[in-house]
Amino acid sequence: MVTRHRKQFGPDNPHWSDGHPPYARTRMFGIISLCALIVACGSGNSDHGAVVESQDAQVAQVLATDTREAKATTVTRISQTVERPSDSPSAPSVVNASAPVTVARVSQPAQRPTDAGSVPSAGTAAAPSSSDPRVIYWVDPRMTFAQSGRWNPVRQTSGRNGMLAEVDPAGVYGADLDMTLSRASDPVVPGRQAYRHRISNAFPTWSWNGWDTWRSEISANWSNDGTNVALGQEYWIAYAFKLDPDMVARGSGSNQILDFHSVPDQGDESFSSPFSLYAGEGGLSLMIRWDPNPVQRRSNLRTADLWFDPNPSTTQWHKLVMRVRFHWDNSRDPYIRIWRSVGDGPLTQIVNHSGPNAYNDTFCCLPQKFGLYRWDAWAGSATRTMFTKGFFVLRATAGSPALDERSMLALLNQI
Repeated sequence: MVTRHRKQFGPDNPHWSDGHPPYARTRMFGIISLCALIVACGSGNSDHGAVVESQDAQVAQVLATDTREAKATTVTRISQTVERPSDSPSAPSVVNASAPVTVARVSQPAQRPTDAGSVPSAGTAAAPSSSDPRVIYWVDPRMTFAQSGRWNPVRQTSGRNGMLAEVDPAGVYGADLDMTLSRASDPVVPGRQAYRHRISNAFPTWSWNGWDTWRSEISANWSNDGTNVALGQEYWIAYAFKLDPDMVARGSGSNQILDFHSVPDQGDESFSSPFSLYAGEGGLSLMIRWDPNPVQRRSNLRTADLWFDPNPSTTQWHKLVMRVRFHWDNSRDPYIRIWRSVGDGPLTQIVNHSGPNAYNDTFCCLPQKFGLYRWDAWAGSATRTMFTKGFFVLRATAGSPALDERSMLALLNQI
């Protein structure tokens, strides 16, 4: 058993929810009907997206919008404050001095990089393309920001959130001509492109109601337009990142670099994302969280540390291939399978986990987010810097080319 301090949530606390300000809970049930519009939604199962800060009538107007582009843009602009800072394993006990909370953990060791065997390299495996009908989300640094608009990703840096397609071609500035989010040359492979993510104690913060965090993230749009990962559905996912030394330097603390987010129902005691990948002075670590109860209580939270790498490379790309089905109900056969290749190394399975991996919430999706997010007080060096190769999500269904871990690695290898 692990005892942790968590923030005190309640109707009078501005930090009521793990992802959304308190106005969201008062309108949450206005979006429940949203799930009925999506084939991917199971009855009564899911996480919220498209959280609104206005009236239910505005939500209805969004749902009546005919086109994906108009709907997603409207949702994003209604909900400029997509989420608030989330708790994390290394976050300070802060905010209204909550009492200790006992959190139950799964009694299984985290998998080290050498726990699983390798599989053949991508070799001649055929990679999927953006025109593949199984694609639900394709955010690619080879494309301009404007060209990303087809999948409606959201930029989350300082200030108000906005559509990634509306970002200036140069990127988003931090301070003194240094960029917090930009398209840049690949720092390892000449002639290729990547997203560069940087946060700094000199950059403006992403703030809500006095709570300051640092972000350089690209997020799904928290809507029902089909670009968000849905509960109960199977997906192949590809993600690659390269860490700079300031990410893992002594005293750097922890930063989240990938998560599948959730939004609590009214009355829930909220938690961090069901799936979180962290990078910091402790290395790389992956944690999942779940609760099958319709009304979530902190005392019911279950967590599992699935994997860690105490000494990750800062000179090579970490390429992750995932096959997942997220759900809180074990009868729906939820699972997470992850393979990793470092540089040109073999593709090695690092996670093979079966069991619940989400919260029992009412919205159908877990919006995917990648990039840099720091929630605790700044410490250590002045910057945190990483590069990514975008984010790619395809439905795990039959088609051509056949999808497997090798074909998804082939996709990452060509970017």
